[in-house]
Amino acid sequence: MRLRSVVAAVTVGLLTASAAPLDASWADEGAISGPAEVAVPARREITVSELVSVSEPSELSTGVERAVAAAAATAGGVAVPGRSAQVGLVLVRRGEVAIQRAPAGYRIPMGLTVLPVEGAAAAMGPAVAVVLAAGEVVLGATSAALRGAQVGDVVEVLDPVGTPVPFVIGRVAPDTEIGGAELVMRNEEAGRLGVTTNSRMLVFGFESRAAIDAALAAEGLVRAGVRIARSWDARSPDSTLGIMATKAIAGEFAFKPLSNGEALLEPGWSAANISDRITYTGVRIRANCNNAIVPAIQGALDEIAAAGLAGAIDTANTNTYGGCFYPRLNRVTGNLGFLSRHSWGVALDMNTTQNPQGRAPRLDCGVVRTFRKWGFAWGGNFVNPDGMHFEYVGERRDLVAYPSTYCPNLPASAVTASPAADRLERALDRAAPPTAAGVIFAEDGFVAEAHDGHD
Repeated sequence: MRLRSVVAAVTVGLLTASAAPLDASWADEGAISGPAEVAVPARREITVSELVSVSEPSELSTGVERAVAAAAATAGGVAVPGRSAQVGLVLVRRGEVAIQRAPAGYRIPMGLTVLPVEGAAAAMGPAVAVVLAAGEVVLGATSAALRGAQVGDVVEVLDPVGTPVPFVIGRVAPDTEIGGAELVMRNEEAGRLGVTTNSRMLVFGFESRAAIDAALAAEGLVRAGVRIARSWDARSPDSTLGIMATKAIAGEFAFKPLSNGEALLEPGWSAANISDRITYTGVRIRANCNNAIVPAIQGALDEIAAAGLAGAIDTANTNTYGGCFYPRLNRVTGNLGFLSRHSWGVALDMNTTQNPQGRAPRLDCGVVRTFRKWGFAWGGNFVNPDGMHFEYVGERRDLVAYPSTYCPNLPASAVTASPAADRLERALDRAAPPTAAGVIFAEDGFVAEAHDGHD
């Protein structure tokens, strides 16, 4: 028999140094056959106040995983692997009564966050960890409301060969509690879905911010292609939304994955949600985009034209190779299964020839800042730079003070007022205030910028 650990008690801080600790007890996860022969349960007392997540654009390499583990040990902390993927929901049922069912042959995309129990306790708190330790799953409140789901219901999710796998919902959590994630489970349950690829290392319990920063640098992790997200980091103007927040703006659909990497959306969704080849005025871009973002695109293009920057946008290229709506899998995140944000029609690509993915962006910063003003994050500062890419986030990002590598925002005193952009933000903003956990998971810095399918 192999018993990885039995956790009798874990003391978890609330992600801020001033937060009072919480207590929780549970048996840690682990495949055990027969009764556990443990005379005295192992005890670990862990006080967690801050988090660090280390990821790469796709799956986590063995070298980075080992380096993070070494850095965590040096800094007196703990490092655990995490996973992120997109999975296909086919049924939500209460007993034998269907609450939500995907059309036959289709699946509803859901963002999945996977953590071992100890990591979930550190990042999301004991209430989530207890549920995961019992082999059940946690659903975000927004996702639960979208499905009419409640605690005790069963969600059926497809495994790699298309067989539905049932999971009991053990908790419907406030979105802020789980950092904007949609569906959370531990490693054992994720393995039943074929989600076995680590995509991040989560570090907690370290001696100090300075200690973990120095240890990560000493391991050579402060470099291009590696994303280090800290719960105390300043907010980035170019962080994107998680799948659940994207659905709240753009709508939810069911889809079929196609062998060529494209996706077939359920009948009727595109007609109801995607504009029909609008030609925008000001800068004459033609694009099929989600109806929810059409006013923002038009506002940005009008302002760009009024500022004399229309010539910075290559309309011939954009109208031929750019645009918004293209249902397909993400090209960067490998086998993690994420749909591109273009599948929802909430991302606009422009000047594609001058801004190939993975290269330093070449785009007028006046254009970038104007799109940020109208509620878009820009891909030029992604871990894998994507300078052609603007992705709708539903709030002004030109006032976020952050030292971006490319096109940093101007001081607030230098920003031109835009009452129309402010009105649009107030009308469309559905997001709760960002939390420390949100910096790590919702767009996850991790779930979003590195892995949540923005390309």
